[in-house]
Amino acid sequence: NRIVATIQPSDLASVDQDRVIRDFRSFTRSDYTRLNIAVLLDASESVSPRFRQELLNVIQLIAQSNGVPVESLSVIAFRDMKPTILCDGNCLELRTESQFSSSGSGGQTPLYDSIAFASTMLGRKSDEHTRRILVLLSDGIDTISLKSFGEAIKTAIDNDVAIYTIDASKRLHSAPGTLVLCSLALNTGGEYFPIEVGTEKVL
Repeated sequence: NRIVATIQPSDLASVDQDRVIRDFRSFTRSDYTRLNIAVLLDASESVSPRFRQELLNVIQLIAQSNGVPVESLSVIAFRDMKPTILCDGNCLELRTESQFSSSGSGGQTPLYDSIAFASTMLGRKSDEHTRRILVLLSDGIDTISLKSFGEAIKTAIDNDVAIYTIDASKRLHSAPGTLVLCSLALNTGGEYFPIEVGTEKVL
């Protein structure tokens, strides 16, 4: 519970099974002392076959999220005209099967509106010492939003939100939706992942 200002890259190592990583891609000092995470799930028709499995992955991860306070986690699903908050600081309740029927799937895709909604929500419940992360599971296609792609990115940047995207598309990497997801991550300081990586590994 205290900041150590003298840590250097050589003081750290990341160990994952038999892999030891000592050369980090980036190492910067930060004023962030807390973390706030929102998972944004595309529940529209184009990705509905994957929705249930990915929601299961998110539920499993939340149950194992040692060290992250439950009040710092949110899960939001979106389709048709507006996003639906499945949980906000009470995500352990997502373990129950009844949550699946209430979330539903299918319909149109308000991707940009939902990014703006989730970014504003993260900004409203955080202060300048909180790192705000939005994990987006989608195929990157928007069909009904009132906001534009540029407005969605601006809202994320204005609220200091980094977007980590998970591509639920089965199309080639040059597909329009994939390019949108890559651009969302690139422009907000996040990262892009293909669906094969899996939600649990990304989070």
